[in-house]
Amino acid sequence: MNDIFLILILILSNLALFFFLYWKPRQKRKQQEEGLYFESSQGPIFYQIHGKQKDTILLLHGLGASSYCWRKLIPLLENDFTLINCDLWGFGKSSKENHQSINLDQQMNVLIELLDELKVDQLYIAGNSMGAQIGFWMAKCFESRVKKVVALSPATYPKLVPLYISKARWISNWTPHIISHNLVRSAIINTLGNPHNISSEMVDAYLEPYLDPKSHQCFAGALHIIEDTRVYNSLQGIHTPTLLLWGERDKVIQRHIIEDIAAKMPSVILQTHPKSGHCPMEEHPKWCAEQIIPFLKS
Repeated sequence: MNDIFLILILILSNLALFFFLYWKPRQKRKQQEEGLYFESSQGPIFYQIHGKQKDTILLLHGLGASSYCWRKLIPLLENDFTLINCDLWGFGKSSKENHQSINLDQQMNVLIELLDELKVDQLYIAGNSMGAQIGFWMAKCFESRVKKVVALSPATYPKLVPLYISKARWISNWTPHIISHNLVRSAIINTLGNPHNISSEMVDAYLEPYLDPKSHQCFAGALHIIEDTRVYNSLQGIHTPTLLLWGERDKVIQRHIIEDIAAKMPSVILQTHPKSGHCPMEEHPKWCAEQIIPFLKS
């Protein structure tokens, strides 16, 4: 009996040693691959780091999206840059507390906290839709810190949010009861130039955050960011070199809007894709990379 007892002790000891020396580090590596969290003034912010190059790009997604939207573009950029891919406050896996306060300045401050934590003093910003709106404002407020901006279909135009939607934020209390795969699929199709580019995996990924009722309130709160006319009114004063990427099948940002933005900005290059919709990085990531890399390296 004593021998059997001794063997059991040895087995348990080896299992414990395996757990502490192998399993826990392995779990930590897995967590780092999936993402990390930064404790901001508005709660935990989810982010990922890709690449280990000198120059850093902060990736900012649009309204209703998450860091997932950059998945196709990241492999095309990570050999040339370090990429910070985060879920904005109120979206994806990030904190959804204090949703009443999600405005342009507060959202920017959270991002500055993240950059300070990561010790990133100078950077490039690439933003889509609402993310581009935030990127413009960061370039305006931190001119010496933001070296260049890539704006993909920027949501920067007065009255882009219809008045009836602006006045009906209360509906976010009811949308959790009607959200579905079909509803999300329809919303995504509306942002694409080619509806055949959608997949079930894409629908699942965009739907997942909205299984949490707080996400709907955050979505409604973040409409303030798009409605903030200070960005549009400041375009002529943003001297940061800017690359505008726009799809000619964009149903959200129409041609006259992107041309108006380009005409107002002092240092801008506009490149358009004939078959892309509102999210070029989803449909034509290679084309995006071909525009972004030489622009940022020039």
